[in-house]
Amino acid sequence: MSTPPVTAPDPAEVDVPALEVRGELPVELDGAYVRHAPGPRSVPAGNGALHRVVVRDGGAGYSTRPGRPTGTVSTASEVTVVRPAGRLLTFADPGVTARPKVDPRTGEIVVSRCHLDPPYLTWWVIRPDGSVTAPLPIAGLGRPVLVYDTALTEHYVVLVVAPLFLDPPLSWEPEHGTRIAVVPRDGGPVRWCHDEAFWVRHGAGAHERDDPAAGNPVVLDHVEWPRPADLVPGPAGARGLLTRVVLDPAAGTVTRTVLDPRSVELPRIDDRRVTSRPGTIAVTCASGRRHTTVPDALSWIDPDAGTAATWPADELVPGEPAYAPCPGTAASDRGWWLSLAMAPGTGESWLLVFPAADPGAGPQARVRLPVRVPPGRHGTWLPARPTGDRP
Repeated sequence: MSTPPVTAPDPAEVDVPALEVRGELPVELDGAYVRHAPGPRSVPAGNGALHRVVVRDGGAGYSTRPGRPTGTVSTASEVTVVRPAGRLLTFADPGVTARPKVDPRTGEIVVSRCHLDPPYLTWWVIRPDGSVTAPLPIAGLGRPVLVYDTALTEHYVVLVVAPLFLDPPLSWEPEHGTRIAVVPRDGGPVRWCHDEAFWVRHGAGAHERDDPAAGNPVVLDHVEWPRPADLVPGPAGARGLLTRVVLDPAAGTVTRTVLDPRSVELPRIDDRRVTSRPGTIAVTCASGRRHTTVPDALSWIDPDAGTAATWPADELVPGEPAYAPCPGTAASDRGWWLSLAMAPGTGESWLLVFPAADPGAGPQARVRLPVRVPPGRHGTWLPARPTGDRP
């Protein structure tokens, strides 16, 4: 029997209360890791399935469910899982931000959406009680554009508007350059910063730097591509590089610095640091050992300390890492990084648990899943109880 393609959906809907664990799961780890992957409804509806691994008391259980769309937010889709007001939601409509950002101070979830008609770009807030604000337009756009991610600081929503236009057909027009909208969260006018063309699919985090002499800049950390290689035709060999962007909203200027020379994607940080300095940024990366762009390693990069640790995944294709804080502590080195990985040759799938204090040493525990979980998009750790103050 032939092996299914790496991304083929798995039709199973199963519940397994006790899973095989190799190594030792931390007894403090209490919650659920949830991730989307192609599922029984992926074709043609595109809803996919949610895969959940519940970790408690040193053991783990598994369940999966197909998506049931309910509108702008649904119980399963292609992107990020969030939990406002106790509901498990992901974003299903095309054009909605891939990874909505949760303000760790207020619990507000900030979302953006692209439109084919004016206003071409809007943003809104899901409050902790589940209520939703009216969409606010981003002024200054004359054509529909694709904006994939949203960044958030204490005072701003930040949107990277690359010259990828949605008025059919989808077109990449680098002569227009990339603009970055710095939008005051209190409703003030948008400020635009301009630079040469580049494309961003996934950001890590953003923060404001207290430096009056430099205009109190806004700092973004994201993976930057010279063009949207998977969306428009072009030469092979494009790489995504972890990049730090410093914006001066008053002057409208952009300064970009590459933080790591390897091709990486799916950057994640401790979500409690979404609006502050990021600390460690975890990424999937292609090490070059397999001569392919498929990720075969995980890496943890600290831009401020200038350090990096890498774990080669060998036969596994690792998915986006997610951070699970240790309950009752604010320290980012006291938690764990989680990644759902699959072996393409056999379909075996695992939840990997890495100690944040030394992730490059490899997983301290591997949880074997009862079904093949094909690569998906974004994973989320949902703690069963509060995990401590902001770092």
